[in-house]
Order: sequence, then structure tokens, then C-alpha cells
Amino acid sequence: MSAHTPRDIQNRYEGSLVPVSAGGIEIIIIDAIVGFTATVWTGLRFYSRRMKKTQTYPEDYVVLLALLMLYGFILDSILMVFVGGFGHHLTELRPYHVERCLKLGLGSQFLFAFAVGLVKLSICLMLSRIFFVHLLKIAARVAMGFAVVWAVVTILIGFLICQPLSMNWNPATPGGHCGDEDLAFAAGGLVDVLSDLFILILPIPMVIKLRVPQANKIGLVCIFGAGILTMITGILRVVVTLSIDFTDFTFAAKGAHIWSVTEIGVSIVVASSPMLRPLFDKVFHTVASFTNVSRTELSCYSIRPGGSSAKSVGFVEVGDQIALKDLCAQRNVVESRTTASTVNSRVFLDECHSQKEADVEKGFSIGTIASP
Repeated sequence: MSAHTPRDIQNRYEGSLVPVSAGGIEIIIIDAIVGFTATVWTGLRFYSRRMKKTQTYPEDYVVLLALLMLYGFILDSILMVFVGGFGHHLTELRPYHVERCLKLGLGSQFLFAFAVGLVKLSICLMLSRIFFVHLLKIAARVAMGFAVVWAVVTILIGFLICQPLSMNWNPATPGGHCGDEDLAFAAGGLVDVLSDLFILILPIPMVIKLRVPQANKIGLVCIFGAGILTMITGILRVVVTLSIDFTDFTFAAKGAHIWSVTEIGVSIVVASSPMLRPLFDKVFHTVASFTNVSRTELSCYSIRPGGSSAKSVGFVEVGDQIALKDLCAQRNVVESRTTASTVNSRVFLDECHSQKEADVEKGFSIGTIASP
């Protein structure tokens, strides 16, 4: 439906439901795409766990809660479109439409904070679990606390920036006042991006230390470094939010709302991607330029010299594919084992001790690298 031209006060839309504008259709389409993608990724996350016969961890359930918050956000935005006239110009709506839209908008702010906060928490739980070096565990837990504080502060800003609370949807409330909303949104957005950056860089140095073929290393960095997409969407959300013309809120806030739901969806996809490695292996195996190694073969790959234990890398056993804490030493090079479900550990140890150093340099497919 094409966008409507502004009408005078007598001809504004009547009734509980508002005809959907072009902007409203855009919001609904983006919501549907984001919701579908996040749902598929989360489903594949649990399928991958089942496929590899690994247990379900707390972070998996936290992501599931984040997905439920995303559903709530999408439902909220659809209500904003149909009963609040979201996507229309303010001059096309009745005051009660605008009030509904503002109330629902406040609710979407809380749902956004819950959803993104839960995703950050999930990633931090995963990092805390796969790191066993004490310093790295502390860093992951600090990031976890940072994420929780950000979510709580964002929710409190929504409750406290305007007093009484009704000022959020009725600026004419007697004795009401609001703080600097632009500053509050900017500060919250900055902390959001900084926390994403902190979480992003945590595993990268550890991945770089692995002595594996360059293609493998690039693959791992891409998997863990996908968090940069969340940072980009977060930055765009803040920039668009600060440019909102609040004199035409129902129309001007459309972009900020779209980037908000996009950030939630991208965060869920990024948080689930490391768990989908077994599926990615199948899809990209023929494209990747890795050596042709059977999935049931046992191999050792070396860690960059300079450490005498798994602590020089910092990952613990993840899934059923790799355990850097179980080591076999060969010519002063610390090596880690790659396990296969069809081969027991005794066979592996025999193979590992007899492995030639030249075999280490042959390279392995990314399928030999840990899946959290």
C-alpha cells in the first residue's frame, strides 16, 4: 500500500485499527525475515548438538530465552503498526493512536534490552566454559557482568528517564519532566558496542596461536569474529536513533526500530554460529581448499611453541572433537588430540606417540577444530 498524504485533524484515521502504511509493511517484512532467520539458526544449534551427541549447555537455553524475547519484540512492533499507526506520519493519526504507539515503543525498549543482554550472556557463558586458563575465565566473567549491567541500566533508563512514567506517552502530564534522552540513548549504545568489542576480541588471540593451516585459522577467526556484525548493527541503530525527529515520531522512528530488531536477530545468529561448525563443514567441504582427511582419522596438530601445556592456548575440551587439555609431547612441541566418535582414546594415544613431525604439517580440514 502506498504511503498516505497528511490529512487535517477531521480526516485522521478513526477506529482501533489503523490501515497499514508502506512503512508499516516494511517493518513487518523485516520482522518476519529476522524472526525466521533467528529461529532457523537456533534450531540448527540444537540440531548440531544432537548430531554430535553432545550435551546441552546453559548458554543454549539462554539463547532460547533471547529468541523468545525476539518474538515478543516482533509481536510488539506488529501491534505498533496495527493499533498505533507506526509507519504513518503523526498528522495522519488520532491522539489515542499515538499514545498506544508510544506505550508499545517503551515496551519494545525493555524487550530489546532483555534480548540482547541474554545473547551477550550466552556468549560469555560459552567462553567461560571453553577457556580453562584462569585469566581468560576471569575476562569472560567480567564481560558477562558487563553485559548484565548494560541490560539492567538500559531497562532502568526506560523507566526513569521521564517522570512520572506516563510522560513517555503523554508529554502534557502535569509536573512531568524528562532527562536528556539523546544522551541516554547515545551512552547506552556506546556501552552496547564496547561490550560487543570486548566479547569479540576474547577468543581471537587464542585462535591465532594455533598452528594449523592458514585456511583453518581463517575459518575459526571468521566464526568467532562474526561478532563484528553485531557491532555494526549496534552502531547503525544508535546513529539512526539519534537522528529521529520526535515531532513526527511514528514515522521517523521506523528506521531505529528496524535496526533494533536486526541487532537482536544478528546477535542470535552470531551466538549460534560457532555451534554450527559440523553443518558448515558439510556445506563448504567441497569449496574449501583443505586437505582431504577422513573424519574418522586421528591426527595431532601442534600449538605454537612457547608453552609446555594447554594453557598456552587456553581452550578446554569442547564437544567430541578436540581436547587441548589432553596433550602428547613430541620433540618439545605441545600437541593436542583430535578425537573421533568411532575411535577410542587408547588407539589415539598409540597413534599420537608414533606420529611423525612431518604429518603435523599436512593440515586438516576445519572439521578437526573444536565446536563449542
